[in-house]
Amino acid sequence: MRALITGGGGLVATALIRHFDDVFALKHAALDITNKAMVDDVIGRIHPDVIINTAVIGVDACERDPALAMAINVDGPANLAEAATRIGAAIVHFSRK
Repeated sequence: MRALITGGGGLVATALIRHFDDVFALKHAALDITNKAMVDDVIGRIHPDVIINTAVIGVDACERDPALAMAINVDGPANLAEAATRIGAAIVHFSRK
């Protein structure tokens, strides 16, 4: 199973990597989930069976910058979900409280 994990440098992503033989754990520079064109391009090239979204923004940052919080916590996952639907991939979204 080919997996694409967003937020590739984080704790959750790091813990998940070892569970897949064919995995792409991408940090923000390699995949900005808020950039729809980038999401479409990267997912189209990798063509994963599952997309695991661990990219999140913390509560304090959300309070400081609601627009950024909306982009990362709402628009980004929507971009991933649309791309997943196009290629028939499953999607798993992690969120933190």
